[in-house]
Amino acid sequence: LGSAHVSVHYETSPSASLRVTMYLLLNSLFSAPLEQRGDIWGFWVLISMREYYVYLLECGDGTYYVGVTNDLTRRIMEHQEGFDKSCYTYERRPVILKHYLTFKYIHEAIGVEKKLKKWSRAKKLAYLQKDLATLHEKAACRNETSHKNRSSGAET
Repeated sequence: LGSAHVSVHYETSPSASLRVTMYLLLNSLFSAPLEQRGDIWGFWVLISMREYYVYLLECGDGTYYVGVTNDLTRRIMEHQEGFDKSCYTYERRPVILKHYLTFKYIHEAIGVEKKLKKWSRAKKLAYLQKDLATLHEKAACRNETSHKNRSSGAET
């Protein structure tokens, strides 16, 4: 059984469009008698329609926050309104969405989020400014075991 990859682009709130689409498709798929449903192809189409976002916010205190969500509009609103008092951004509002990336698979989005969270503020700023020279410099390995710190001759 193959999987379908449906790319959906929204001009308005992704949450509203996605909710209506999901409701209509789920309703038509699961309201039919079992013998009329056929295989689960329709279900795979539904699952693959979801998009995941890794987003980068600039907080009111100048720090950056990286997160992952399946509803970018809702999540930014939650940050802005202070939905969760334990969230990093709660005391650092207002927040500004600086950049986001879109993924089809949640595991890919989470992987990128984890990498970006480890970046320094300077590296995130270089990324946002598309400053490739600084980004490359900040990405360089600086630990003692780096190949750059080894002699070119054979060790004795």
